[in-house]
Amino acid sequence: MAVFVRIGNFVAMHYNESKLAHRLLDGKRGIEIGASMHNPFGLDAWNVDYTDDPTALFQKAQVKVSGRARGSC
Repeated sequence: MAVFVRIGNFVAMHYNESKLAHRLLDGKRGIEIGASMHNPFGLDAWNVDYTDDPTALFQKAQVKVSGRARGSC
């Protein structure tokens, strides 16, 4: 379920953490490939992505949807 938060004139979208992912993966460590700010899993994982360049297409898309990119938090 998406949650929308107004920040000035900007409306950020954010999804709740996945209950299924927590049920299956809590207590384990792993790698999350291409994590995103608007759709977090909240698991014990390293984020692996091909770039942390804030001008990259996927980083820009995260900012457009959630107000910030994963590498900027």
